[in-house]
Amino acid sequence: MARALDPEIAAGIRLAMAGAATGPAPTSIVDLRAALDDAMDAYPVTDPGGVARQDLQLADELSARLYRPQHEAPGALVVFLHGGGRIAGSIATHDVICAGLAADAGALVLSVGYRLAPEHPSPAAEDDAWTALCWADTHRDELGAAGLPLVIAGDSAGGGLAAAAALRARDEQGPALALQLLLYPMLDDRTKVTDRRLVPLMTWTPAINSLAWRSALGPVSGTDDTSASAVPARVEDLTGLPPTYLEVGDCDLFLGEVLTYATRLAGASVPLELHVHPGMPHAGEAMAPTADLSVRVRADRAAALRALSRP
Repeated sequence: MARALDPEIAAGIRLAMAGAATGPAPTSIVDLRAALDDAMDAYPVTDPGGVARQDLQLADELSARLYRPQHEAPGALVVFLHGGGRIAGSIATHDVICAGLAADAGALVLSVGYRLAPEHPSPAAEDDAWTALCWADTHRDELGAAGLPLVIAGDSAGGGLAAAAALRARDEQGPALALQLLLYPMLDDRTKVTDRRLVPLMTWTPAINSLAWRSALGPVSGTDDTSASAVPARVEDLTGLPPTYLEVGDCDLFLGEVLTYATRLAGASVPLELHVHPGMPHAGEAMAPTADLSVRVRADRAAALRALSRP
């Protein structure tokens, strides 16, 4: 049987696309960023309420927003890196998503406004992610996070940056991580489509993915000259990484690279929880948040974070 989108997810995507602005295809990074930001802003995710927000300045060019659940004591401190292919996205596009994660998981969530390519190519985003992680770890007392397990997390491009930060924490004896939460992460600049029949199901396409990587890495993207520090999938040794939560849909461009990374993590004896969701495309749970599959996806993430605070 051929793969197909979950019917509820597909209906939600059609509805989201019907409400999106129509016009010519973007011809520049500026236009593409605007289109991607508009699409993410239009995700019909409902604000959960009961979550306080606090804007913070971590460094001269690095802002963040802290989400604090109001109805329970937080059980973890999550540093979250937003998606957008490293060329788009912001604290604002993921505001309600991060509020929902804080509410669902009963966690403090620090959403990071890292610098974007191509204006700020690699390693700017990686350095910002690292700065934010170290800042969170050293400011636990003022955040009300003393003694809480520390998590690095992100979706899509943010998931790839989170994976890179976890590797750097291992290599530089940085903050001790209880978990890396990688949501359909962008891990490999060499991504190839093995079945072209799946392309019409993809909400993040091979062409946009290639452009995004080239914007971040420059002309070395996809070649043997690419630095492993910018591309988690190129790192040869995955031993010593923190427990890992990985999720991806089977209609996602990143399915292959996520499964490969998961296999390598398991081979390196890294504790691993892997979810592959049939019928789910890239970011489908944000485009169709009321679908049964989307509800299960968010519940699984929350359960993984809540488990960190259990004795």
